[in-house]
Amino acid sequence: MSFGLGIGTLGCDQLGGLIGGQPIPTTGIHVIVNGTIRSGAVDQETISIKEELGGRSELSVAFKDFVGEFHPHFGEEIYVYADGLLKFAGIILEVDEQIELGTSMNLITIEASDFSILASWHLVTFSYTQMSFYDIVTLILTRDSGEIGERLVNDGVTVDSGAIERPGPTFSEANFDKETCEECFNQIAKATGYWWDIDYRKVLIFLDRAARACPFALDDATFQEYRDVRVKRGNDAYRNIQTVIGGVDKIGQLRLDRFDGDDSKKTFTLTLPVAKSPLPVVLKYPGAIAQTIGIKEVDTDKDWYYQVGEDTLTQDSGDGNPDALAVGEYITVEYFGEFPIVQVSRNESEIARLKSISSTSGVIEHVETEEKINSAAMAEELAAALIRQNAKEFTEITFSTSRDGARPGQLIRVNLPGHAANGDYLITNVRFGYVGVLNGVSFYRWQITCTDGEYVGGWADFWRRLSIQGRPFSINPNEKYLTAREISDVVGVSDSVVTDQPLSPWLDDPLSVFMVGSPIGFTTESVTGDYGLDGVCRGPSIDEALHKDIA
Repeated sequence: MSFGLGIGTLGCDQLGGLIGGQPIPTTGIHVIVNGTIRSGAVDQETISIKEELGGRSELSVAFKDFVGEFHPHFGEEIYVYADGLLKFAGIILEVDEQIELGTSMNLITIEASDFSILASWHLVTFSYTQMSFYDIVTLILTRDSGEIGERLVNDGVTVDSGAIERPGPTFSEANFDKETCEECFNQIAKATGYWWDIDYRKVLIFLDRAARACPFALDDATFQEYRDVRVKRGNDAYRNIQTVIGGVDKIGQLRLDRFDGDDSKKTFTLTLPVAKSPLPVVLKYPGAIAQTIGIKEVDTDKDWYYQVGEDTLTQDSGDGNPDALAVGEYITVEYFGEFPIVQVSRNESEIARLKSISSTSGVIEHVETEEKINSAAMAEELAAALIRQNAKEFTEITFSTSRDGARPGQLIRVNLPGHAANGDYLITNVRFGYVGVLNGVSFYRWQITCTDGEYVGGWADFWRRLSIQGRPFSINPNEKYLTAREISDVVGVSDSVVTDQPLSPWLDDPLSVFMVGSPIGFTTESVTGDYGLDGVCRGPSIDEALHKDIA
């Protein structure tokens, strides 16, 4: 069978392809399950593809099998083409079979997720400081998401030129503690205002939301290919007072505590819990004798021990250690303390507006807990951002169109004077379905949902403001990580084995490399233009999908 090349765009369609040396039909639905074409059995009217901002794309489709040999399974890959365009690619999650009474027809319903689900199948534990957004994301993909050969990149996830913002903002800290790649990507996306996806070509995309525009506008004056417009106003997440409860922050100046000896006491209570860094400085008097200090249950052979986030200082009590401070002796402890972060942001004009149109005080409060925030400034920024985003009535527009190209996360220009709707709207949901065939031509419909962002600066400016400062992530530095490894190989050991050089529990992987694909683009307007952000790219052809040999 001949292999064909397809032409694709960022995160979605691909054009062309060959089946057995022949061009793929330009009309109709073609479904490939585990490398086998199942187009004849598919019930086209059941095809439903749902794409949602911040979520995975989902496929639901039914097959009518009269032969009895089609039994799909969890984990198999499924591809859906419509008129030669790849509309969905992903992994089967659930299969439901039912043989209709009195017939031999097996009705098979498949529920599948796009390849973004792969990011939920790998765990990450690492800690870095002063690292760029791009470096963190690519490390999660290629090195820090599992053992050698069992990482996200080994699932076939690749990086294309221009698919990840580079370098992006710098994170003062990037620490993840046994979290999935999906959870890590979501936290990074929330911090930067970027969006991420693993598209139908298994390419990781992580870009600025403001950089994506819908290829058409919902404008009465210029675009007539729409119907079933519905406009809703409201906001179930409304609040005009926002409280953010974070983790802890370090006080801005050193604190000096003094503790006097009494011949017995070996544990003293500090005024504040000790911050992460730097190490406290302990001096013993008389004589201002420097004392050694370490982290409790981590360090050994120190004079004093403390723990980050706690307010106690304990003298070493092991064998051969000095007695408690005597009467007349004292110590001073110089350290940075920490305090819990609670930040409140209010929108006074919204409180007054709501009060004026109701019989209430106008106050609606909301609490957001983000324990990983360890900066009062970042908590303030988050509280202000949440107020900007939610202290308003939203306008949500849903419409249907036969025009392809809209994707969640894009900005669509709206001009509907009849509904008093005008401005840039954020596309949050896209649903694809099959309509039918007329005179040999297949018809499809996309249902699109978008919401306005006419608060301070609009959506594009909001995302850009959030991306200016990288969110500092943190985990407790008192933790120790122990990795248990089970070795299944048969190993022969003789008396000549030398073990004076222990193996490192973590080894750099010199083998994993980027599998770089071709350039990417945003539109399908041109299939012959220059490669780049406004051009086109290569996607997996239908033959490649059949042979499961996708780059």
